[in-house]
Amino acid sequence: MWRIRDPGVPNLAVALAEGVTGQPANDYQELEFLITVPLQWDISPERAAQLLAAAGG
Repeated sequence: MWRIRDPGVPNLAVALAEGVTGQPANDYQELEFLITVPLQWDISPERAAQLLAAAGG
């Protein structure tokens, strides 16, 4: 399951800032995944299901 925080990053705001500047932390990558899947579901439910299956969800 997904972690809420990456232990190497003090808070989610820092994780997001690092992700936006091209130094993505785990929190940013997980948030990006959590946003991508629902958006993809609207476009192509089959592709979203493949993303979830690949992530183990």
